[in-house]
Amino acid sequence: MRAFRFRLERVLQVRRLQEDLQRRVLLEVQRKLDDARVHLAELQEGFAEYLKRLRSYRSGKAGAYEVLSYERYVDYLHMALERQRQVVEGLEAQLEERRRALQEAVRRRQVLESLRERQEESYRKYKNKVFQNFLDEVGARNKASREDICDI
Repeated sequence: MRAFRFRLERVLQVRRLQEDLQRRVLLEVQRKLDDARVHLAELQEGFAEYLKRLRSYRSGKAGAYEVLSYERYVDYLHMALERQRQVVEGLEAQLEERRRALQEAVRRRQVLESLRERQEESYRKYKNKVFQNFLDEVGARNKASREDICDI
């Protein structure tokens, strides 16, 4: 009797490849998000530092040009912070979308693997039944031939 062959094996392989692709995409978005968060933290630190310097220049004897330069740079950092926050929020949304896509890919693969397991189990039961019938037939033939010999 030939070995079990799952007719949808190629489809299952495609589903596994799709899952791997979704996993790689998710990891790439996660890496980008981590980088964006690091950049946001650096911007926040720089903003806090320059804001502190600006306050010290305002209270000290700094010239108007220096104070104005610091104010402009602090405004620039504030706008950069807001843009970076938007980037982080966008990447978080993208990460969640990719996570859902990966979950769907996993579910689709698991459905086929479950079908494969059920069919393989059904095939094993069929194979065992055929083998048992064969053994029963051999046993019945041996018994019949022993009875024939005893009748003579």
